[in-house]
Amino acid sequence: MRIQKKQGDRVSAALLSYLLTILHIIVNLIYSPLLIHYIGDSEYGLYQLAASFFSYIAIFESSVSVGVLRFYCNAKAKKDEDAVENVLAVARYIYNILSLIVLAAGSMLVVVFYYFYRSSFSHTELVEGCFMLAALLVNLLIILRNAIYLAAISGNERFVFLRVTAICIQIGQPVLCYLVIVRHPYALAVVLTQLLFNMVQVLVRFIYAKRRLRVKAVRHGNGKKLSGSILAFAGSMLLGDIANQIFWKTDQVIIGKMYNTAMVAIYSVGSQIYSNYMQVGTSVNSIFYPKLSRLYQEPDYMVKLSDFFIKAGRVVYYVLFLMLCGFAVFGREFIGYWVGENYAAAYEVALIIMIPFSIDLVQNVGLTILQVLNRYHFRAKIYFVGAVLNIFTTIIFMKWIGMNGAALSTGISMLLTSGVILNIYYDRMGLDIPKFWKNIGGITVRLLIYAAIMWFIDRKIGLWSGMVGLAARIFVYSMGYAVVCYFFIFNEYEKGIVSDLFRRR
Repeated sequence: MRIQKKQGDRVSAALLSYLLTILHIIVNLIYSPLLIHYIGDSEYGLYQLAASFFSYIAIFESSVSVGVLRFYCNAKAKKDEDAVENVLAVARYIYNILSLIVLAAGSMLVVVFYYFYRSSFSHTELVEGCFMLAALLVNLLIILRNAIYLAAISGNERFVFLRVTAICIQIGQPVLCYLVIVRHPYALAVVLTQLLFNMVQVLVRFIYAKRRLRVKAVRHGNGKKLSGSILAFAGSMLLGDIANQIFWKTDQVIIGKMYNTAMVAIYSVGSQIYSNYMQVGTSVNSIFYPKLSRLYQEPDYMVKLSDFFIKAGRVVYYVLFLMLCGFAVFGREFIGYWVGENYAAAYEVALIIMIPFSIDLVQNVGLTILQVLNRYHFRAKIYFVGAVLNIFTTIIFMKWIGMNGAALSTGISMLLTSGVILNIYYDRMGLDIPKFWKNIGGITVRLLIYAAIMWFIDRKIGLWSGMVGLAARIFVYSMGYAVVCYFFIFNEYEKGIVSDLFRRR
């Protein structure tokens, strides 16, 4: 009965995760044009650039958090309460030390930002950018002081609570931001509003962990060995996270240096589109971490992990392909209505990255498997090398073909690392990669036929013009896609998921 309840909770959490993703996309569709309208192109570009710049500091927290979650879930799987409490106590000590490191690094970052962009930005932009970085630093320090409670909530699989609170934040934050920027149209006002909501979210998690879960962080013996194990695991995660930041944030940093904040704003619109695409591919991964940790403790765990890898990849791919082909067909027109024709170049930026990035996203549960097996270091190393090379190729390609060169450089790097090298490693590790791509290939061929037909109808027949017409065409495309998937592509397991959803309703 307990197992059925946990599985039901995971299904509910997965549905809430996709609801949160859809809500995030909808909010962005409304929120981004409002930001651009009220604070202007330059302020919007400065806001995106400051966030990109600071993300290099924020990765310290995310890297350690994954390490803490891994050891916490392992202790929970073994039903060792002393070990569970010990993990949280050691983690709290690590986070305290990390807070001091982040404070020093963040302070240095503010100085670096000022001098790095001194020749590109106005004095007002430089000062405002420094204040935004300071606010983001305070935000991160608050997160670090309470990070063990998020690990405890995730480790206890209370994902429904996490998703519900995230949905509330997703709705409330942009509403308050809008009310603020109407009176104070500055990027700094947006950052301060986000800081306020983060403080509320941290407080709610703290109360839930303490009162509902009775979370305790108590030392049991010497935690030196455990600290070393967590930090060693976090080290490989940190290397991978640095690579991810270089892939996804350095483009904007370089564009800001070579061009201006207005050009950063255009590229940021494209990055928002592929970021939403990324969120769809990664939104449910954290839900699977405790389950994969338990599978790792069972006999023939590699066979079971491989089967799960294929099942999860198929389900995620249906959603990814819907978005990818839909954007390819309707994306240019959509951007024109969304943020204006001045941002039309964002269409190529997004599409150039989305196509090769699909390989990484459809296999994203493989990254969670690497973390569970403590083999993430390989992925981190190849991504880091690819990311460093990407810096140089980005500069070269941008001189060659302008802003699209940054996207092309990132896309090629993703294709080589995720598409070739990582798949070879997965295969040698024991995951059935030929079977995985046989499944994905069969799905792709049939859905490409459908997408080609829809593209022909949309271009040649030209049904329904205008913004309402575009929405109607996207709806028809999506409904037709669902029908084709269910009757011509879904296997029995996937049809069972749909049946379960309707029974739950």
